[in-house]
Amino acid sequence: MRTVCSKPVPWYRHVFRLVLCACWYGVLWWAHAEQLVLGSPTVLLMMSVVFGACRSESVQRWIGAGRLDNRLVLRLLLASTQVTAFMSLAGWGCFSVGLAALIAGTHVRWSGSRVWRSTAVLAIGYTLVAQGFLLAGVTQSVLEPRHSHLVAVCVLAVALISAFHLGASDKRREQASLNLARTEHRFEALVRNSTDAIVVLDREGLLTYASPTVQHFNRQSAEELLGRRYLASVHPQDQTVFEKVFTGLIENGPAAYVQLDVRILHDGEWRWFEVVLHNLLHDPAVAGIVANHRDITQRRIDQEQLAYAATHDSLTGLANRTALRQRLEACLQPSAQTGTTVAVIDVDEFKPPSV
Repeated sequence: MRTVCSKPVPWYRHVFRLVLCACWYGVLWWAHAEQLVLGSPTVLLMMSVVFGACRSESVQRWIGAGRLDNRLVLRLLLASTQVTAFMSLAGWGCFSVGLAALIAGTHVRWSGSRVWRSTAVLAIGYTLVAQGFLLAGVTQSVLEPRHSHLVAVCVLAVALISAFHLGASDKRREQASLNLARTEHRFEALVRNSTDAIVVLDREGLLTYASPTVQHFNRQSAEELLGRRYLASVHPQDQTVFEKVFTGLIENGPAAYVQLDVRILHDGEWRWFEVVLHNLLHDPAVAGIVANHRDITQRRIDQEQLAYAATHDSLTGLANRTALRQRLEACLQPSAQTGTTVAVIDVDEFKPPSV
């Protein structure tokens, strides 16, 4: 529930309202003199003032117990009664349902698409009441009674069609907003519970967005990292490589992407991350470089252990035949600038005699 804060109304608004009331009274007085309005101009002016006051948002919130989408039927009933009474007194009761349909447009904005059904029911009911009063002689009309009935039926048909289309249009808008909200909530839940970290960088390498997972980087929250330089979290030995790749990614243009492994400070220690960079600077919804991070520290450790085991003896830890061949091939390459020396050492009694 939103709290309504009362603010002082500027003096010029009071002056404008007084001028508006005076002009409206002049119009009513002229229409009454020309027999275009049958009721008293003073009474009609007072009814207009009351109707305008009831149409204010503060009064509508008061009727709805602090909410604009509450007690819909009561608010529509009050507005329709005021409109019907004003138009019937003025002699234009056949058009009252049309104004009531216009009023429903404001309530649709406040209460949603469900307004049109209540508006349709009230429009039919008040049309019957207004024309019944006219037949009974309780009210008068500037038109002949038979013409007034015909006009009332036509206006009612137009009002019902307008209310239906208004409700259907707002229903589609509500469904689109609901789908968008669900998509956003789903995306937020996926990002919040994902083990991968996602950040968005601008052209200067500053963070403009960070998923909640990055709170482990430098032990700071995502909000605290915004505006910081991303390179500050990269290992000093990997910063040159990252800058080169980052610059090349921007130069390659929209939709370019690249993958690299760098060490990033994570929970106070340097860990290996597989970073995939996508250039989405052209996308207005992103306007940055999207970096997806996946922790591959254990994979790197496993790879290093396998490589060591493949080139070293498990008993002594010395380089084995595979390592010797690799190093000899490297030394014998045409690009090698140094000479090659091979020493053969025979170790006697390296293996104890079998019993």
